[in-house]
Amino acid sequence: MGKWKIYVFRKNAMVILLLLIANYAMTQSNRTYLNMLYTVKIEMDKEKYSVDEEIYIIFKVDFKHDSLKLPKFDGFKIIKGPYTNSNMSTHNGVTEQTKSITYTLKPNNTGVYIIESPTFFVNGEEIKEYKKIIVSNLKLTKKEKSEVRVKIFADTPNKPDGTYRYVISDEFGYIEVLENQKWVFYRKLTSKEYKLIKKIR
Repeated sequence: MGKWKIYVFRKNAMVILLLLIANYAMTQSNRTYLNMLYTVKIEMDKEKYSVDEEIYIIFKVDFKHDSLKLPKFDGFKIIKGPYTNSNMSTHNGVTEQTKSITYTLKPNNTGVYIIESPTFFVNGEEIKEYKKIIVSNLKLTKKEKSEVRVKIFADTPNKPDGTYRYVISDEFGYIEVLENQKWVFYRKLTSKEYKLIKKIR
């Protein structure tokens, strides 16, 4: 009788183990499928940076998600961000949704780092991506730093309030200022300003 109990116990334990393995395999398969179906794009202009250089990063997704968790960026100081930009469009009855989240970071030290994207939750599953970068002691010149700052500002989709821009037509021009993330008329360009900017074009 004792041997029979041991045999039944071992058989039940084997069944439970097989069920756990099957459940794990199905879970991993589901995660692989979700990662193929939903992807997070990480856009950076390069993979090697100087320790005194600011790093501009864009995370992009084109799927609807239930919620998200922002990354901590261990080893970096957040200079700007997160800035979020969402767009929705419909083509042939199909609605497409895109979202971008941008950050400007500065490394605290040299080394190899793994940049982790925000975590997007879809049906209880996590969707995220990683990218490796290298930070070295290579110093940038003042000119290079200035060029990097200009590029970061130009590429940032959400400009900070107080940003000005010039609007030029064939006959006149004017200046707009960004207030509460909306462009507002500031003033008309003088004839001298208009001719000067027209030459730059």
